Amino acid sequence: MDYQILTDQDIHRLLDMKAVVDIIEESFRQKSAGSFSSPPRILVEGSKGGMMFTVGTSPNQEQGMGFRVYSVFNNATVKDNQLVAVFDSENGAFKGVVIGTAIGKLRTGAIGGVAVKYLSREESKTLGIIGTGQQAVTQLQAAVLVRDFDNIFVYSRDKDNREKFAQKMFAELDRDIIATDSVKDVVKQADVLICATISKEPVFDPNWLEPGTHVTTIGPYRPNNHELPLDVAPQSDLISTDSVEQIADLGEKYFLYDHIPLRQFVSLADIVTGKQPGRTSDQQRTLFCSIGLAGTEVAVAAHAFALNKK
Repeated sequence: MDYQILTDQDIHRLLDMKAVVDIIEESFRQKSAGSFSSPPRILVEGSKGGMMFTVGTSPNQEQGMGFRVYSVFNNATVKDNQLVAVFDSENGAFKGVVIGTAIGKLRTGAIGGVAVKYLSREESKTLGIIGTGQQAVTQLQAAVLVRDFDNIFVYSRDKDNREKFAQKMFAELDRDIIATDSVKDVVKQADVLICATISKEPVFDPNWLEPGTHVTTIGPYRPNNHELPLDVAPQSDLISTDSVEQIADLGEKYFLYDHIPLRQFVSLADIVTGKQPGRTSDQQRTLFCSIGLAGTEVAVAAHAFALNKK
Protein backbone atom coordinates (compact mmCIF):
# COMPACT_ATOMS: atom_id res chain seq x y z
CA MET A 1 0.00 0.00 0.00
CA ASP A 2 1.17 3.51 -0.84
CA TYR A 3 0.66 5.50 2.35
CA GLN A 4 2.68 7.77 4.59
CA ILE A 5 3.42 7.84 8.31
CA LEU A 6 4.40 11.26 9.63
CA THR A 7 5.41 12.46 13.09
CA ASP A 8 5.50 15.85 14.82
CA GLN A 9 9.04 16.32 13.52
CA ASP A 10 7.79 15.85 9.96
CA ILE A 11 4.93 18.31 10.46
CA HIS A 12 7.32 21.01 11.68
CA ARG A 13 9.64 20.26 8.76
CA LEU A 14 6.89 20.52 6.17
CA LEU A 15 4.67 23.30 7.52
CA ASP A 16 5.09 26.70 9.11
CA MET A 17 2.35 28.73 10.76
CA LYS A 18 1.68 30.84 7.67
CA ALA A 19 0.92 27.73 5.66
CA VAL A 20 -1.42 26.43 8.36
CA VAL A 21 -3.24 29.78 8.64
CA ASP A 22 -3.80 29.69 4.86
CA ILE A 23 -5.15 26.13 5.07
CA ILE A 24 -7.50 27.03 7.92
CA GLU A 25 -8.79 30.18 6.22
CA GLU A 26 -9.54 28.17 3.09
CA SER A 27 -11.28 25.55 5.24
CA PHE A 28 -13.55 28.26 6.63
CA ARG A 29 -14.36 29.42 3.11
CA GLN A 30 -15.28 25.88 2.13
CA LYS A 31 -17.36 25.45 5.28
CA SER A 32 -19.33 28.59 4.47
CA ALA A 33 -19.87 27.29 0.93
CA GLY A 34 -21.12 23.95 2.29
CA SER A 35 -18.28 21.80 0.93
CA PHE A 36 -16.43 21.27 4.22
CA SER A 37 -18.06 18.64 6.42
CA SER A 38 -17.40 19.09 10.16
CA PRO A 39 -19.88 17.28 12.43
CA PRO A 40 -19.62 17.53 16.23
CA ARG A 41 -17.03 15.34 17.92
CA ILE A 42 -17.82 11.80 19.05
CA LEU A 43 -16.86 10.31 22.40
CA VAL A 44 -16.61 6.53 22.63
CA GLU A 45 -16.55 5.59 26.31
CA GLY A 46 -15.06 2.57 28.03
CA SER A 47 -15.01 1.51 31.66
CA LYS A 48 -11.94 3.60 32.57
CA GLY A 49 -11.82 6.24 29.87
CA GLY A 50 -12.70 6.97 26.30
CA MET A 51 -11.63 7.89 22.78
CA MET A 52 -12.57 11.25 21.27
CA PHE A 53 -13.04 11.44 17.50
CA THR A 54 -13.26 14.51 15.31
CA VAL A 55 -14.25 13.77 11.73
CA GLY A 56 -14.23 15.87 8.60
CA THR A 57 -13.91 16.02 4.85
CA SER A 58 -12.67 18.73 2.53
CA PRO A 59 -13.05 17.50 -1.07
CA ASN A 60 -11.50 20.57 -2.68
CA GLN A 61 -8.38 20.66 -0.52
CA GLU A 62 -5.97 17.85 -1.37
CA GLN A 63 -9.05 15.59 -1.56
CA GLY A 64 -8.81 14.64 2.08
CA MET A 65 -11.27 13.06 4.45
CA GLY A 66 -10.65 11.38 7.75
CA PHE A 67 -10.50 11.76 11.50
CA ARG A 68 -8.43 12.66 14.52
CA VAL A 69 -8.62 10.50 17.63
CA TYR A 70 -7.18 10.98 21.09
CA SER A 71 -7.59 9.23 24.40
CA VAL A 72 -9.57 10.70 27.30
CA PHE A 73 -8.43 9.07 30.53
CA ASN A 74 -8.27 10.78 33.92
CA ASN A 75 -5.48 8.44 35.04
CA ALA A 76 -3.52 8.47 31.78
CA THR A 77 0.18 7.77 32.26
CA VAL A 78 1.02 9.23 28.83
CA LYS A 79 -0.52 12.54 27.84
CA ASP A 80 -1.55 13.75 24.39
CA ASN A 81 -1.77 10.46 22.53
CA GLN A 82 -3.21 11.49 19.16
CA LEU A 83 -3.31 10.46 15.56
CA VAL A 84 -4.85 11.85 12.38
CA ALA A 85 -5.87 9.43 9.64
CA VAL A 86 -6.50 10.67 6.10
CA PHE A 87 -8.23 9.01 3.15
CA ASP A 88 -8.65 10.19 -0.43
CA SER A 89 -12.12 11.72 -0.74
CA GLU A 90 -12.25 10.82 -4.45
CA ASN A 91 -11.54 7.09 -4.30
CA GLY A 92 -11.28 6.17 -0.60
CA ALA A 93 -7.60 5.26 -0.76
CA PHE A 94 -5.73 5.51 2.54
CA LYS A 95 -3.28 8.41 2.32
CA GLY A 96 -1.63 7.97 5.68
CA VAL A 97 -1.48 8.80 9.35
CA VAL A 98 0.11 11.54 11.44
CA ILE A 99 1.09 10.56 14.98
CA GLY A 100 1.62 13.30 17.55
CA THR A 101 0.23 16.57 18.85
CA ALA A 102 1.75 19.16 16.50
CA ILE A 103 -1.20 19.32 14.11
CA GLY A 104 -3.72 19.97 16.88
CA LYS A 105 -1.62 22.77 18.35
CA LEU A 106 -0.87 24.39 15.00
CA ARG A 107 -4.44 24.33 13.72
CA THR A 108 -5.81 25.75 17.00
CA GLY A 109 -3.33 28.61 16.79
CA ALA A 110 -4.20 29.16 13.14
CA ILE A 111 -7.93 29.24 13.89
CA GLY A 112 -7.17 31.92 16.47
CA GLY A 113 -5.14 33.83 13.89
CA VAL A 114 -8.01 33.83 11.39
CA ALA A 115 -10.33 35.07 14.15
CA VAL A 116 -7.97 37.94 14.95
CA LYS A 117 -7.76 38.81 11.25
CA TYR A 118 -11.51 39.07 10.78
CA LEU A 119 -12.73 40.25 14.19
CA SER A 120 -10.14 42.70 15.51
CA ARG A 121 -9.62 46.28 14.38
CA GLU A 122 -7.22 46.52 11.45
CA GLU A 123 -5.20 49.16 13.29
CA SER A 124 -4.82 47.02 16.42
CA LYS A 125 -1.35 47.68 17.80
CA THR A 126 -1.24 46.02 21.22
CA LEU A 127 -1.56 42.29 21.81
CA GLY A 128 -2.13 40.89 25.28
CA ILE A 129 -1.70 37.22 26.10
CA ILE A 130 -2.74 35.50 29.31
CA GLY A 131 -1.05 32.13 29.56
CA THR A 132 2.36 30.81 28.56
CA GLY A 133 1.75 27.20 27.52
CA GLN A 134 1.97 25.66 24.07
CA GLN A 135 -1.40 27.06 23.01
CA ALA A 136 -0.19 30.56 23.88
CA VAL A 137 2.82 29.92 21.64
CA THR A 138 0.78 29.02 18.56
CA GLN A 139 -1.80 31.75 19.16
CA LEU A 140 1.02 34.30 19.22
CA GLN A 141 2.68 32.82 16.14
CA ALA A 142 -0.56 33.19 14.18
CA ALA A 143 -1.61 36.58 15.57
CA VAL A 144 1.59 38.34 14.49
CA LEU A 145 1.05 37.06 10.95
CA VAL A 146 -2.31 38.81 10.56
CA ARG A 147 -1.77 42.05 12.53
CA ASP A 148 1.22 44.38 12.80
CA PHE A 149 1.48 44.73 16.56
CA ASP A 150 3.79 47.34 18.07
CA ASN A 151 3.49 45.97 21.60
CA ILE A 152 3.06 42.44 22.94
CA PHE A 153 2.44 41.81 26.63
CA VAL A 154 2.24 38.44 28.35
CA TYR A 155 1.07 37.47 31.81
CA SER A 156 0.98 34.25 33.78
CA ARG A 157 0.90 33.66 37.50
CA ASP A 158 4.39 32.14 37.45
CA LYS A 159 7.10 34.76 36.96
CA ASP A 160 9.63 32.26 35.61
CA ASN A 161 7.14 30.92 33.07
CA ARG A 162 6.24 34.32 31.66
CA GLU A 163 9.87 35.43 31.45
CA LYS A 164 10.92 32.20 29.74
CA PHE A 165 8.00 32.56 27.33
CA ALA A 166 9.04 36.13 26.48
CA GLN A 167 12.64 35.08 25.86
CA LYS A 168 11.67 32.05 23.79
CA MET A 169 9.24 33.95 21.57
CA PHE A 170 11.68 36.84 21.11
CA ALA A 171 14.27 34.36 19.85
CA GLU A 172 11.73 32.80 17.48
CA LEU A 173 9.89 35.88 16.22
CA ASP A 174 12.49 38.62 16.73
CA ARG A 175 9.76 40.62 18.45
CA ASP A 176 9.97 42.16 21.91
CA ILE A 177 7.61 40.39 24.31
CA ILE A 178 7.05 42.20 27.60
CA ALA A 179 6.48 39.90 30.56
CA THR A 180 4.44 41.69 33.20
CA ASP A 181 3.28 40.89 36.72
CA SER A 182 -0.03 42.73 36.27
CA VAL A 183 -2.85 40.96 34.46
CA LYS A 184 -4.86 44.17 34.74
CA ASP A 185 -2.25 46.09 32.74
CA VAL A 186 -2.28 43.43 30.04
CA VAL A 187 -6.07 43.52 29.71
CA LYS A 188 -6.47 47.30 29.81
CA GLN A 189 -3.78 47.92 27.18
CA ALA A 190 -4.83 45.17 24.78
CA ASP A 191 -6.46 45.85 21.44
CA VAL A 192 -6.44 42.05 21.06
CA LEU A 193 -6.57 39.85 24.17
CA ILE A 194 -5.87 36.12 23.93
CA CYS A 195 -6.71 33.88 26.87
CA ALA A 196 -4.80 30.62 26.55
CA THR A 197 -4.78 29.08 30.00
CA ILE A 198 -5.90 25.92 31.76
CA SER A 199 -7.51 27.92 34.54
CA LYS A 200 -10.79 26.60 35.94
CA GLU A 201 -11.85 30.09 36.98
CA PRO A 202 -11.95 33.48 35.22
CA VAL A 203 -8.53 35.03 34.73
CA PHE A 204 -9.44 38.74 34.53
CA ASP A 205 -12.05 41.31 35.48
CA PRO A 206 -14.30 42.13 32.50
CA ASN A 207 -14.51 45.76 33.63
CA TRP A 208 -10.87 46.15 32.59
CA LEU A 209 -11.71 45.70 28.90
CA GLU A 210 -11.65 48.87 26.81
CA PRO A 211 -14.16 49.58 24.00
CA GLY A 212 -13.09 48.05 20.70
CA THR A 213 -11.16 45.16 22.23
CA HIS A 214 -11.20 41.75 20.61
CA VAL A 215 -11.05 38.77 22.99
CA THR A 216 -10.25 35.17 22.13
CA THR A 217 -10.78 32.34 24.62
CA ILE A 218 -9.43 28.86 23.96
CA GLY A 219 -9.28 27.57 27.54
CA PRO A 220 -11.72 25.35 29.46
CA TYR A 221 -15.35 25.79 28.45
CA ARG A 222 -17.40 23.80 30.93
CA PRO A 223 -19.73 25.20 33.60
CA ASN A 224 -17.69 25.95 36.73
CA ASN A 225 -14.55 25.38 34.66
CA HIS A 226 -13.75 28.30 32.34
CA GLU A 227 -11.08 30.97 31.97
CA LEU A 228 -13.42 33.61 30.52
CA PRO A 229 -15.50 35.81 32.84
CA LEU A 230 -19.15 35.17 32.06
CA ASP A 231 -19.94 38.88 31.77
CA VAL A 232 -17.65 39.28 28.77
CA ALA A 233 -20.17 37.54 26.50
CA PRO A 234 -23.27 39.69 27.15
CA GLN A 235 -21.07 42.79 27.03
CA SER A 236 -19.76 41.84 23.56
CA ASP A 237 -21.30 43.32 20.42
CA LEU A 238 -20.33 40.30 18.31
CA ILE A 239 -19.74 36.72 19.45
CA SER A 240 -18.24 34.27 16.99
CA THR A 241 -17.09 30.67 17.06
CA ASP A 242 -15.48 28.21 14.70
CA SER A 243 -18.23 25.62 15.19
CA VAL A 244 -21.76 26.62 16.10
CA GLU A 245 -22.67 22.96 15.61
CA GLN A 246 -20.26 21.83 18.31
CA ILE A 247 -21.58 24.38 20.81
CA ALA A 248 -25.14 23.30 20.02
CA ASP A 249 -24.17 19.66 20.56
CA LEU A 250 -22.61 20.46 23.94
CA GLY A 251 -25.82 22.15 25.05
CA GLU A 252 -25.93 22.74 28.79
CA LYS A 253 -22.39 21.36 29.09
CA TYR A 254 -21.13 24.58 27.48
CA PHE A 255 -20.26 27.33 29.95
CA LEU A 256 -22.28 30.06 28.17
CA TYR A 257 -25.41 27.92 27.79
CA ASP A 258 -27.45 29.87 30.34
CA HIS A 259 -25.94 33.23 29.43
CA ILE A 260 -26.02 33.61 25.64
CA PRO A 261 -28.63 32.12 23.27
CA LEU A 262 -27.21 29.94 20.54
CA ARG A 263 -28.57 32.28 17.85
CA GLN A 264 -26.10 34.97 18.96
CA PHE A 265 -23.09 32.87 17.97
CA VAL A 266 -21.97 33.83 14.47
CA SER A 267 -19.99 31.32 12.44
CA LEU A 268 -16.48 32.60 11.75
CA ALA A 269 -16.71 30.85 8.39
CA ASP A 270 -19.59 33.11 7.35
CA ILE A 271 -17.72 36.21 8.52
CA VAL A 272 -14.69 35.15 6.47
CA THR A 273 -16.81 34.91 3.31
CA GLY A 274 -18.96 37.96 4.04
CA LYS A 275 -22.20 36.03 4.47
CA GLN A 276 -22.48 37.53 7.93
CA PRO A 277 -21.14 40.93 8.98
CA GLY A 278 -18.17 41.02 11.27
CA ARG A 279 -17.05 44.06 13.21
CA THR A 280 -18.91 47.17 12.02
CA SER A 281 -17.24 49.84 14.16
CA ASP A 282 -14.00 50.45 16.01
CA GLN A 283 -15.86 50.75 19.30
CA GLN A 284 -17.40 47.30 19.17
CA ARG A 285 -16.17 44.58 21.47
CA THR A 286 -15.80 41.22 19.79
CA LEU A 287 -15.45 37.77 21.31
CA PHE A 288 -14.21 34.58 19.68
CA CYS A 289 -14.96 31.31 21.44
CA SER A 290 -12.63 28.69 20.02
CA ILE A 291 -14.20 25.25 20.27
CA GLY A 292 -12.31 23.34 17.58
CA LEU A 293 -13.57 22.99 14.01
CA ALA A 294 -13.65 19.27 13.24
CA GLY A 295 -11.87 18.27 10.07
CA THR A 296 -9.26 21.01 10.12
CA GLU A 297 -6.66 18.56 11.39
CA VAL A 298 -7.44 16.38 8.38
CA ALA A 299 -7.02 19.33 6.01
CA VAL A 300 -3.63 20.17 7.53
CA ALA A 301 -2.50 16.53 7.44
CA ALA A 302 -3.60 16.11 3.82
CA HIS A 303 -1.56 19.16 2.85
CA ALA A 304 1.47 17.76 4.68
CA PHE A 305 1.16 14.47 2.80
CA ALA A 306 1.01 16.36 -0.52
CA LEU A 307 4.16 18.35 0.34
CA ASN A 308 6.00 15.26 1.55
CA LYS A 309 5.52 13.59 -1.83
CA LYS A 310 7.23 16.40 -3.69
